[in-house]
Amino acid sequence: MRGRHAVLWISSPPGAGKTTLAASYALQCEAPVLWCQLDQGDADPATLLFFLADALRTLDGALPWHAPQGAGDAAQHARLFFRQFYAHLPPAALVVLDNAHDVDWDNAGYLLEAACAEVPAGVTLLAASREAPPTCLARMELDGRLGMIGWDALRLDAAETRALTQADDLADPEVAQWLYLVDGWAAGVALLRSVPGQPRAALAEGREALFRYFAGEIVGRLPAQAQHLLLMLACLPAMSGADAHTLTGDPGAPLLLERLYRRRLFVERRGDSYAFHGLFGAFLRQQARELLDPAQRLALTAQAAAIADAHGRIDEAASLYIEAQAHQGLAGLLLRRAAGMVASGRGQSLRLWMSCLPADMADTQPWLAYWHGVSLADVQPLHARRILIRAERAFEQAGDLPARLQAVSAIIDTYDAEWADFSALPRWLAVLTEGVQALDPVALDPALDLRLHSRMACALLYVAPQSPSLAACVQRARLALDQVDDPLARLEAGACLLRYFDSMDNAGRANALVAQLGACADDAAVGASHRVRWYGRVARWYSKEGDLGQAQRITGEARRIVIDAGLDPVLFQSLEVHHLLGTGAVDAARSLLDRMRAALPASRPLQLVELNDLDAHCLALAGDLAGALHAAQETLRLAADAGVPARERARFDAFLGACHAWAGAYAPALACYGQAVAAAYGVQALLLGEERDFIDACASAASGERVRAAALMDAAMASHRRRQATTLFATVPALAARVAALALENGIDAGHVGAIVMRQRLAAPTRCVQGWPWPVAVRTLGKFELTLHGAPVVATGKAQQRPLALLRSLVAAGEGGKAQAALVAQLWGSTDVAKSALNVTVHRLRKLLLSDEAVVVSGGRTHLAEARVWTDVCALADLCASIAGLPAHAEVAEVGRCSAALLDLYRGPFCDGADDTWILPVRERARNLFLGAVGQLGRLLEAMQEWGCALSLYQRALAAEPLSEANYRGWMRCAHAQDGAAAAFGAYRRCRDTLSIVLGVSPSYDTEKLAVALGLR
Repeated sequence: MRGRHAVLWISSPPGAGKTTLAASYALQCEAPVLWCQLDQGDADPATLLFFLADALRTLDGALPWHAPQGAGDAAQHARLFFRQFYAHLPPAALVVLDNAHDVDWDNAGYLLEAACAEVPAGVTLLAASREAPPTCLARMELDGRLGMIGWDALRLDAAETRALTQADDLADPEVAQWLYLVDGWAAGVALLRSVPGQPRAALAEGREALFRYFAGEIVGRLPAQAQHLLLMLACLPAMSGADAHTLTGDPGAPLLLERLYRRRLFVERRGDSYAFHGLFGAFLRQQARELLDPAQRLALTAQAAAIADAHGRIDEAASLYIEAQAHQGLAGLLLRRAAGMVASGRGQSLRLWMSCLPADMADTQPWLAYWHGVSLADVQPLHARRILIRAERAFEQAGDLPARLQAVSAIIDTYDAEWADFSALPRWLAVLTEGVQALDPVALDPALDLRLHSRMACALLYVAPQSPSLAACVQRARLALDQVDDPLARLEAGACLLRYFDSMDNAGRANALVAQLGACADDAAVGASHRVRWYGRVARWYSKEGDLGQAQRITGEARRIVIDAGLDPVLFQSLEVHHLLGTGAVDAARSLLDRMRAALPASRPLQLVELNDLDAHCLALAGDLAGALHAAQETLRLAADAGVPARERARFDAFLGACHAWAGAYAPALACYGQAVAAAYGVQALLLGEERDFIDACASAASGERVRAAALMDAAMASHRRRQATTLFATVPALAARVAALALENGIDAGHVGAIVMRQRLAAPTRCVQGWPWPVAVRTLGKFELTLHGAPVVATGKAQQRPLALLRSLVAAGEGGKAQAALVAQLWGSTDVAKSALNVTVHRLRKLLLSDEAVVVSGGRTHLAEARVWTDVCALADLCASIAGLPAHAEVAEVGRCSAALLDLYRGPFCDGADDTWILPVRERARNLFLGAVGQLGRLLEAMQEWGCALSLYQRALAAEPLSEANYRGWMRCAHAQDGAAAAFGAYRRCRDTLSIVLGVSPSYDTEKLAVALGLR
């Protein structure tokens, strides 16, 4: 600052460190310093100039000088004096005028103006004063020649105060409060440091020392009338001049405050409001308690409370009302401010202040009981209900029907918050319904109309969801919603409406409602906890609709509010778990669940139910069937213990049923779903009914009732498609895949099911599912075919040949893949080829397949990802294993299905047309698998005397493998049984001619023996 300003003015209260700052700076800057300590006698021009001239003669490096004698105009003489005074100072000199406030600058202002105006370049004038620069220096301040160092710059911050006072025991409320009152005042810190002992004892002694300082240095120097005014003003922490006049009745009170402020005597001003420094205010309040008449002090405090109340400073007003024991004033404040305090999330403060009222006051003023109950509804719903019931009875006795119905609506809110025993809710619904019918709908206030009808709709959803009154209540609430401005009232009613639209699966109305209330949710005037609860409902809605992006955005907003407001993290953590599970981040969800469980107290059973439910879903997504089953059963037990009603337990029953179905235990699965559907209502009943039918279809297929299974699947999937559903058993993917596979195998809604498979990234139960939408599908049996998401890929150009050769090699290697060294030798014919060549080829293959996940390199081996890539070679192996396990009494339809699947898979030899040596053993292995399976199926069909089916199987198999004598023999047997010897001879002749032309050999002994047995030779 010294380089930018010719004059530096330090302004702050006594003891703030002005002189210390100037002295320490003078020592550090190593410049010649001329220090002048001013007092009231220096207002005489001759005296001040004499001492300055005398000081100059003693300064090292100063030039010899005789001050000019005063004559003529005093201001002109002062300018001449200071011009010559500065000219004789040594270079870079610093002139300090300490205690500049002691000079009467109103009468000697020309001296100060001349001293500041004549400062030349290279010299700095530093003035230390309790007061701001006088008005005669305003132009210099505007021009930048004068710089200010004010109280805010000198005030110590909290860390500095703690360090200097060595007060580390911040857990002691008295210590923390005392440091708060010190408010960075350097003298206060110094006095506290000078007292030895423990923090609390030291503070007590330091307090007395500070108060003695105020009494002697500040208050004791004021006239008696001013002292008395200060004691009266101490009752009000902050006040305007008009407030000071009103409180004291003395027109001189505002002038006193302004004078103390200008002299920086521990009075601060912000705008038109004055406030005492914390320690000075504490001193004045103590003096007021000791010196003022008790009755007068209480009256002043009550009046101060009324002033603060009128200005909207409710915390200050409440404290003053409590101190003044002005119970009626406090009650009036609470009644006027309760709605706003509840809306802004300040229910705890409201209840604390209410506890200061006489116990019988709530009985005479039922609105106090009402607001007490409303403030507790979200945190202690059962206790809140008891209080609200008392208020409802008082309103009933007073004949105030609107107030009574408002209390009833608040009672309904407690049931929604408690989410437990709803047995008494029908009674309150009846009271509300009857009362609303008695009101004049035309004269009904929109805010009350919205509250009553939204809560009636909420109660109907819980106890009578099929009631014809429900839709009418919702419609009435929707109309009232547009007429109400209160953001909290809109959000609370909106929560009821969103639940209704969700139950009716009305996505259009729900999304419109969320958009309509977006501004209310963003309104900072609404309490953080209310906003978080609304965001929670909206996030769950978006998650249910499959809009994970919006769900993540809303969850993030809830997290930000909770962190900023210091709320319970559980308010957003459960939302985060929902989102993480929806996006498949199971490990992150598990970590967060573990932290939540460690922090959750046992006294919150409903949150424990939700936590256990999330745990069960997490285990299911992780593939832990046993863990998911156990957690689902535990969730149901906890829900029953907590009194969760059957309708709310329906989703827990359903999830347990889904886990049973996943395990293949269809009987208990259907029993669980039976209970869930019976307890559910609205669209929930429809959704659970769909899921039950899906599971019933799987059960029928497992028991061999394929016709019934197909019928159930067709009806359930049609319902699923009509309502544009996007998921199947979202947190039980293994069951979802089983349902999707059954639908595709029966040709049911292939497009709809395929979209769900891809959206949920479901893994096929087996590789043999017909029509499964694999991201990558590779056919190598017969003609080579590559499809990506169902679209064929035509590879052209030499650049694709190496990646395709690698793909064929990996298909032949199967699940285990192949060692990288073996791949290099196979594809390049030499192990000397650099490994980087294989890495480049793998990269190009991944680009060709449009997926980095499709090719896995791990542990020195390379293989195709089983969940992402389908190959006919692996599918053939799986199908042949299934065929080998068919019982002798297998049904014709099952054998026929296996035959069709086998013939669809095996369309010819592996890599038909290629002659690489490594291909031959793979080709032979696939051929043997195919022929063995055809023989197995053919024998089963022949045993059932299904000659036509067996004949078709053999003939189609020969189209793929025309040199298989076993299939010719099967053809001969079936043709003989179905059409006689002539048809059988035709098959024999075809076999003989084909073998002779292609291989130059005759039929084998077994074939000739069969021909003789059939009478063909």
